[in-house]
Amino acid sequence: MPQESTSSSMVQRLRLRAANYIKGLQRECPESVPYTLAVYNTRSLSSSSENKETLMRQTSVASNLPAQPLSSSKLSDEALREDMIRKHFTSRIAELNTKLQEVDSKAAYNYAECRALHKQLVHSSAIRSKGIQELQAADETIKQLQDELTTTSNNYTKQLSAMSDHLCEVNDKLLKQTDELEGLRKSKGKRWGK
Repeated sequence: MPQESTSSSMVQRLRLRAANYIKGLQRECPESVPYTLAVYNTRSLSSSSENKETLMRQTSVASNLPAQPLSSSKLSDEALREDMIRKHFTSRIAELNTKLQEVDSKAAYNYAECRALHKQLVHSSAIRSKGIQELQAADETIKQLQDELTTTSNNYTKQLSAMSDHLCEVNDKLLKQTDELEGLRKSKGKRWGK
């Protein structure tokens, strides 16, 4: 009787572990940060302060240069050339600033994505290690149950063997007693028959 309660409690524990393991597998993985949200966050943080200030300083420096008098055609050509260079560099600075914002946005998105993947990896590793521990515990329980089954089977085999031997002995005793009774009946019959 004690073996039955032990094995049934082990079976219940195994069933509970299996149910918990299945529940763990059915959990949804956390989603990563959407690209548009990462772009929005990056633009609102970095581009609003540093990049605008840098651009404003560069354009104000370029536009506040003193105008030179146009006394000769040579000076007007130089002024025209300086104006063209100023416009070119101003547009180039604006273009590079836009590209910098895009690169910052992509970097923020990739960083957020890496963080989400790292969290997911840590979570998966924890689930994996827990699963390995549960598998080892289940293997130990299975070995214990197999040992109990072998012991129970051996005990039943020994009991059946002992019962068979006992039945053979009882059968032999009954045959001897039957032979003795037959012998006594025959001897009584011979006495009365004389």
